[in-house]
Amino acid sequence: MTKKTILVTRPDESGQTLCELLQATGFIPVYFPTLAIHPLDIDKTTTKNILAKAHLIIFTSPNAVKYGAALVSKGAQVVAIGPGTAKALAAYQLAVDFPEEFNSEGLLKHLSLTNLIQKNVVIIKGVGGRELLAEGLKALEATVQTIEVYRRDVPDQIMSDEILTQVSIIVVTSCEALINLLKMTPNRLRSKLKTKQLLVSSMRIKQQVEALTFIQEPLLAKNALNTTLISELERMTD
Repeated sequence: MTKKTILVTRPDESGQTLCELLQATGFIPVYFPTLAIHPLDIDKTTTKNILAKAHLIIFTSPNAVKYGAALVSKGAQVVAIGPGTAKALAAYQLAVDFPEEFNSEGLLKHLSLTNLIQKNVVIIKGVGGRELLAEGLKALEATVQTIEVYRRDVPDQIMSDEILTQVSIIVVTSCEALINLLKMTPNRLRSKLKTKQLLVSSMRIKQQVEALTFIQEPLLAKNALNTTLISELERMTD
């Protein structure tokens, strides 16, 4: 197999781990995170009091775990939006449940089997993002509170012609990461960026790629787990 150069847009540890796995598998990774994650200064006492009264606590990402899990008591009922988040929670010795479908829709489907009427549900998340989960829980007659523990920003790094020339495939695991990729690419290079093959981890991102008029149809992985992304890249390049 000719070594393919893969642009990794995941931030922080998850992106660095993906780069290490790619290198071990025979790919050439280029680490180009399109999200910068910053923790928020939250009132820990108030947050602990809110969490202590929760019947159910939902973590929406590994970063939500990184900046919020230490405030959760060991006996709490915890749900993760997917296995990556569940794996991050395991380090805090919390018993975790997660849905088969790794997104808000899948989690709502999973929770619809539970009686949440008048139950206190707390969502631990980053600033912004989709409101579907909170709205869906309210439709199930739960009392919903959100605690934002981090924010996402656009990194300062700028895409270069040199990077674009060497890259064969770009891995994108969120719509925000995709939008930021365009923001980080100078106008003169955007046409070149849009010729690249993208590997995405959800139908929502695939539809966003198509709406942004990338030339090649994006390839769709089953989920955003690093192991799944690697398997799909191996299949693509066989």
